Amino acid sequence: MTKKVVSFHDDPPDAAVTNKYKEALQRAKQSQKEKPGDLKNTPRFDQTDTWEGAGQESQSNFLSPETKQGLETLARAAKVEQPISSPPPQPTSKEESVVDEQEEVEDLTQEEKLKRAIEGRLDAIDIGEYLMSGEVKQEIPIIPGKLVVTFKTVSDLEESFVDNKISIEPSSMSNRQFLRKMNELALVIHIYSVNGHKWPSLINGDGTINDESVESRLKHIRKLSSPIFNLMTQNLAWFTDRVNDCLTASALGNG
Repeated sequence: MTKKVVSFHDDPPDAAVTNKYKEALQRAKQSQKEKPGDLKNTPRFDQTDTWEGAGQESQSNFLSPETKQGLETLARAAKVEQPISSPPPQPTSKEESVVDEQEEVEDLTQEEKLKRAIEGRLDAIDIGEYLMSGEVKQEIPIIPGKLVVTFKTVSDLEESFVDNKISIEPSSMSNRQFLRKMNELALVIHIYSVNGHKWPSLINGDGTINDESVESRLKHIRKLSSPIFNLMTQNLAWFTDRVNDCLTASALGNG
C-alpha cells in the first residue's frame, strides 16, 4: 500500500491572488505612521500617571490621545483595586514568652522537666543561715501532699561516718551494691524529716554518732520501693547542687 505524501508547503498562489497581496502591502506602507523612537524611560501602563512625561506628547507621538487616556484610566483602576498587603499579626510580648517557654520545655528531657517542676515549688535557700549555724534545711515537695522530704546539709562528723562505713565493706562488693550502699548512707545523714515527721537525731550530745539512730533510719530507707528510693536520691543530689550554687553565687557577689 502506497502512503500519500503530504506536503508542508502550500501551492503557489495564482497571479490574481499575488496582485491582491501586493496591493494590500502597498496601502499599508502608504498609511504607516512614523515609527516610535527611543523607548528608554517609557513607563509601564500602571505608571503613566506618575511619569514625568505624563500629560505631555510622547517623543515618538505614536499613541493617540484616546489610547493614552484609556491606559491612564486602566492604570488608576488597577491601583485602586490592588489589595493592600498587611503584615502578619505580631504576637504580643506575653504570647512570645509563652511560645518560647513551650518550645524550651519540649526540648527538655524527662529528668530536666522533673527537676524544673520540683524546683518551681521551692523556697529560696537562706545562705545566711548556713553560714551562721553550719546547717541549712530545705523542704522539698517531691510529690505534693504525698512525699515531702526535708533535706539538711551535713557536718564533717557525718561525712567521716560514711567514709568509715564504706571502708569496712568487703572488697568483693559489686558496683551495684557499692552504689546502693552509698546512696543509702547519703539519705541516712541528709534526711531531716519525711512528710513532717522528724527522724531521730544522728549526733549524740558528746559529738559522737548515734548508732541506734543510724539503724532506725536505714530501716525506713530500705522499706522504700525502688522508684521512690531513686527519686529521693535524685532530689538529694539536686539539693546539694543548689547549696553549692548558692555558696558560689555568694562568694562571687555581684561580679
